[in-house]
Amino acid sequence: MPFDSKPSSDMTATDLSRYNFVVIPGAQRDAAYYKAFADNAAAFEHYVSGGGTLVLEMNGAEPFGIALPGGTSMVRHPAFDNLITVPDHPILTPLRGKRRITANWASHGYLMGIPAGATVLAAEMTPGTLTADMGKPTFVEYSYGKGHIIAAAQCFHDKDGSGRGPLMITLLKYAAARTWFTQDAVLHDAIATRPAALLNVDPKYAGHYEFGNRVITISSGDNRMFMQLTEAPLVEIYAKSQRDYFAKTVDAQLTFIADNADFASSLIHHQNGHDTNAPRIDDVLAEKM
Repeated sequence: MPFDSKPSSDMTATDLSRYNFVVIPGAQRDAAYYKAFADNAAAFEHYVSGGGTLVLEMNGAEPFGIALPGGTSMVRHPAFDNLITVPDHPILTPLRGKRRITANWASHGYLMGIPAGATVLAAEMTPGTLTADMGKPTFVEYSYGKGHIIAAAQCFHDKDGSGRGPLMITLLKYAAARTWFTQDAVLHDAIATRPAALLNVDPKYAGHYEFGNRVITISSGDNRMFMQLTEAPLVEIYAKSQRDYFAKTVDAQLTFIADNADFASSLIHHQNGHDTNAPRIDDVLAEKM
């Protein structure tokens, strides 16, 4: 596809509205680059709110505290492992079959202040587990005004053996197509219609549960809880009692069986009139399944 490449010194004079999408590439170590971005924050916000798409590869931006349209910013927090939370997302197609991204670093930080309804493609892994820390998302997309933001607190190359190089190709194709992942709209609706009377989620249920020859992974963060079946998209679940949870985007309910105050020993998966017991398993066994 045709493109223009411009130095940061041209940010002020560039008419962004001419472009289908704009890429802010990573590894811009010169502080002047990010200062120029901050100085032109209003122009980028106007571009996105008016219908433009902004793509940000934010490795290297972590020391500068820049804010994106909508108020999202990056917190410096290097991590070796990121868990893929939406494996069927078009950008992540080259990594299909992988559950995580491992590199030095897999992410340079996490994104703070993402708006409700944002799609989290990857997040830091909770230490000592194979679950996503949804309070520390590292790769997100969200709508802002009439436009769209795709931001990653990581890089897309293969110099570190992570296999992420092809993601830049799929990311650019995705941004150019402007056909956004459908789960984004589903999550917007689910969160917007969440009943105020629902109970707070209980993080002691987070972990892995054996479901036939697959694994149900429960993760929590920022007072939200998520369910993910092996090779399936991440689904938010909501508490209707201390032990009972339900999903809005799929017809499924979960009942957690807690033998003590520390964690649940199993869960019961209710769907289509069938109740399936899923015992809790450790991270090592979950990784092998």
